[in-house]
Amino acid sequence: MQVNGPLRGARCILVSCFDPTDPQFAGMRKALRTLKGAESAEGAESAEGIDPRDWDGRLLSLARRARLSTLILCGHGREDEAGLGDGRGRFLRPADVRLPGRTRLLLLGCYQGREDLRRAWARGTGLEQDRVSGAEGETETLLSTLFILHLAREGEGRARELFEEWALANRIVRPFFEQARDLYRSTGGDPLAVLSFLESVADLGPSCRFLALAGASVEYLAGLVPPQ
Repeated sequence: MQVNGPLRGARCILVSCFDPTDPQFAGMRKALRTLKGAESAEGAESAEGIDPRDWDGRLLSLARRARLSTLILCGHGREDEAGLGDGRGRFLRPADVRLPGRTRLLLLGCYQGREDLRRAWARGTGLEQDRVSGAEGETETLLSTLFILHLAREGEGRARELFEEWALANRIVRPFFEQARDLYRSTGGDPLAVLSFLESVADLGPSCRFLALAGASVEYLAGLVPPQ
């Protein structure tokens, strides 16, 4: 990846691997534009220190970026391999990423927090394993979109805590993913109907702060196409 301009000074870099034409990620693309400053969610504060970029298919070489505290990678994760992809067969893998040793790597996608996959990411990037974080199972695009919106509001200093909130929300909701996705389709992509359903079947208390942003973010969460 070419590293020029603001990327050099960013303390937090977010690299998107997914296909920009994939309708499943339309809300996330819009949330990323919020991070870039092209749009701002109502009441949002500046996301200073965060630089969102699209992966261009090349080596992500950031080892000389001494000020880099956090790298966030988002995309489709595979259960059998360390890597995040675009859903079209192209994957960013640990061997494709070079980082300063003090960087924290946050993997916003399915399965990448499983211990063996975290170990592979650590080995490939040269980080200690405790600096690599992810979700151990399947994840939900709606929750990933909320993570980016929170990041835009709260800034790079909260990236790790927000990521932990994202992972917890996925863990709580995961047993109901299929029912929630069926409801989302049958309501024409109504996120509030899905959240109402989840409140009736799961204890959302530990994730109430993270999920509360959904009510003010319907424009980012409505009408997406979840996986079949």
